[in-house]
Amino acid sequence: MKTISIIILMLISLCIKSQVYAPYWFECTMPEDPPEAVPDLIGGLYKPESIDNYTSEQGAYFPVIIVYVQFDEDPGAEVDHWPQGEEPDYMGDVLATAKSTNYGSNWWNAYNENTATLSDYWMEVSRGELHLVGREVNIVLPHDVDWYESNGTTQQCMEDLFTALASEISNDWPLFDLWAKVDGEFVYGSGDGYVDMLYIVARSNPETENVPDGYFRPYGVFFSCPHYEHTVYTSGLQTIKLQPSFSETGSGFQISRGYFPMLKWETISFSEHEHAHYFFGYGAYWEYHQTYSKVNNYYGMEEYLSPYEIIRLGYQTPQEVGFDLSAYPIDDWTSRGSGSEMLKVPIGSSSRNEFFLIANRQRISAYDGIMWGDTMRGNPYFDLGNQSHYPKGIYIYHAYPGEVAEEGYPWGIHWDQECADGLWDWEHNGYAAPDWDINNPWLPVYNKVEPVFDLNDNSGEGYGNFNSLYNRDGKNVSKFFSPNFNHVKWFSVGQKEAQQNGTGTDRIYTNTVENWTSREWQGDRWDAWRVGYNEVFSPYSSPSTVDWDDDPTGIFIYLESMDGETANLQIYKVGENNMDEDDILAETPPSRPMLYRAIEIYNCNGTYGHPRIIWDNNTEPDMVRDGDYKSYKIYRAHSTNSGIAPWSYSYLATYDDYTPDDTANFIDNHLLQGVRIYCGTSIPPAGYDVYYRYYIVAVDKYDDESVPSDFLSIKGRSNNEDNPVFNNPDVPKAFRLNQNYPNPFNPSTEIKYDLPYGRFVTLKIFNVLGAEVATLVNNEYKPAGYYSVTFDGSNFASGIYFYTIEAGNFKDSKKMVLIK
Repeated sequence: MKTISIIILMLISLCIKSQVYAPYWFECTMPEDPPEAVPDLIGGLYKPESIDNYTSEQGAYFPVIIVYVQFDEDPGAEVDHWPQGEEPDYMGDVLATAKSTNYGSNWWNAYNENTATLSDYWMEVSRGELHLVGREVNIVLPHDVDWYESNGTTQQCMEDLFTALASEISNDWPLFDLWAKVDGEFVYGSGDGYVDMLYIVARSNPETENVPDGYFRPYGVFFSCPHYEHTVYTSGLQTIKLQPSFSETGSGFQISRGYFPMLKWETISFSEHEHAHYFFGYGAYWEYHQTYSKVNNYYGMEEYLSPYEIIRLGYQTPQEVGFDLSAYPIDDWTSRGSGSEMLKVPIGSSSRNEFFLIANRQRISAYDGIMWGDTMRGNPYFDLGNQSHYPKGIYIYHAYPGEVAEEGYPWGIHWDQECADGLWDWEHNGYAAPDWDINNPWLPVYNKVEPVFDLNDNSGEGYGNFNSLYNRDGKNVSKFFSPNFNHVKWFSVGQKEAQQNGTGTDRIYTNTVENWTSREWQGDRWDAWRVGYNEVFSPYSSPSTVDWDDDPTGIFIYLESMDGETANLQIYKVGENNMDEDDILAETPPSRPMLYRAIEIYNCNGTYGHPRIIWDNNTEPDMVRDGDYKSYKIYRAHSTNSGIAPWSYSYLATYDDYTPDDTANFIDNHLLQGVRIYCGTSIPPAGYDVYYRYYIVAVDKYDDESVPSDFLSIKGRSNNEDNPVFNNPDVPKAFRLNQNYPNPFNPSTEIKYDLPYGRFVTLKIFNVLGAEVATLVNNEYKPAGYYSVTFDGSNFASGIYFYTIEAGNFKDSKKMVLIK
């Protein structure tokens, strides 16, 4: 047998070591002499992306071997999921051992997501085209690290691994050499004399004195030494080898996480990324990885395939928008139907063939993990529980194929995501401690300076465009402060993690103003466009629909509604379908106002003043009313409990701004009785904190309203502990839903509830099956006080009923019995 040295050329997932959720940073290096990517190729480059596209044989599949390997007395951490000297607890649950054929058209049910996860993944993303089938093997090397360091290092280590592997697979090797590429076409059946695909999953990465890079580095690497091959099988005239090159005959890759053995989801996710490299190949330095993609090396993580990757492999062809319809509905893009569920919106204002891609991502597929940050904490498979809606929404991408191709989707496409939370200029504002190193403030903090309205975010240009704090969204803001790539946006405002590896709280749910580890560069809950959050992507929004050269495109994209999991979009372009801009503006609401400056304290008398909010005026022409002013509605919420964030907003006032080309501002002169906003150098007297929040809504001349802006907050001080509105002993001290009286009842009963301060209240009646039968209070604002409402059961059958209340964050339910 020949020896083999593993030259490590590709790196993935440099781990800042954390035993719970490592904050992965992706970095891959450039091969010295890479093969060139094929610019106009649709489909896999070195390995088949589909089965049916290349063979009609019913039993055809793509074979994979996964070998889990460790050293004798392995130096990796002792963990329950992969004990030293044993196989990982998920071995046997990653690959299907045989091709599934009895699923009809229901390709999403072909493989079990728990016991054949990787096979199920590729069937999901390929929409039933790629069957990944194989075997999982566990190998413990015969020697420890010290022995290999003294007797041949990595060459002898790999020789022992492949010798043991050859014995494990034995005479079954022909089952793993089934594919060849002949004259540019994939051929199934006879193979090419090389193992189709081998994943080496190493338990640990021991770094040694003589081999500082270790044996299995904590990255994904290809077998990349073209001068050596390893023979694993010979029978008659048939010889099968492992080929350590990245090519059509290349045999795979190795992955490791370093000191901590890989969890199942990491093994799945890393191998998906490395396998996909055999589809897309290499090109120039900026081409072999893409932002916002599965084959990702920078920011904007993706567990599924990105829209571009799906198109590139031929799994879906997007519907092209012709601007001739009033509505464009699309279902979830992982839809079980046979049609395309992506929209391609041609821009047409430049020679670049630019377009927007729109995907409706409602997470029907368990693998559709575009949000790695936020409460996912770097794990796309983290169970969000009642927060499962966070990543759901419409995702919009901006792209053009690049100068290297005249048509098609080359891997060198320029690619950016248009995030719904806006484009901003940023500033560096010190350092903070991340959740995995809670007492060590060493990662940079970035704060918003001002929004950007009429420039394109060129972050998708690639690796070399990191050094910028301007014209960025939270996914790609970056600036070099150190050579170790820790310059991305790790933190958002909220409540910091209370303990090591804990989870912080976004500011929407807390009054605390700290830096919590949101991992915004990996994607968070604010990236998607959603009904009620951000619905209008237009020439006047942030981000805006300008083209790559910052020229206006005249395109308006309006998320009009959601019907279940179907998104209903209205898409317009100035000059198309006999519509000018005035016509389009009349059909669409204003864009989301950008309220971001800190609340000022107006008319401070040296002790206290009044809160003033300031925002940039919306620039849509139809915002200007007769009289040359723009109109906004102001909403306010408050909380007198430091542990409860303000939540239920009440209409406060309509503000008309007569400086429509400037900023607008509103002064709140009507604070709750007894509350003051202290200012200057004054020290607030003893009392009780009151928390205020404000947002605004833009109203155009057609009386169409925008979605609410982001909120701003400020804290005041009251002398009254429980109720700053009235110093009244009759006001309740706490929220309460009382037991109805009488109970049992016939035919009516009284239900009482207590509000310590004002809230929007909903009170409903349900039967024993959970069906709503009556609404007694329908989202009505009630000031603080004691309340009573009567339920008349004359028209209802005897039985058990439940009544529930929602008053802001307060929820409660009680049982009552009707007896006739």
